[in-house]
Amino acid sequence: MPKQKSVPDFVLIGVTLALLSIGLVMVYSASAVWATYKFNGDSFYFVKRQLMFAVVGIVLMFTVMNISYWTWRSWAKAAVLVCFIF
Repeated sequence: MPKQKSVPDFVLIGVTLALLSIGLVMVYSASAVWATYKFNGDSFYFVKRQLMFAVVGIVLMFTVMNISYWTWRSWAKAAVLVCFIF
């Protein structure tokens, strides 16, 4: 198979980032009062925490996106075994 670099699907990336943004708003609206009470007035405590994990996820998404599909195919059987074990 030819290893040709393709253009990423910008619609899929945009929808993913939009869902991520909506999720951050939901985390804030669900936890602002509790975070203010529990963490000395920091109503963004859980949002900051969620945003940290979101940034790590976005970096990993773009890293994995640039690795060839054929590379992942060679690791597929080992990944399935690991998933069944854990």
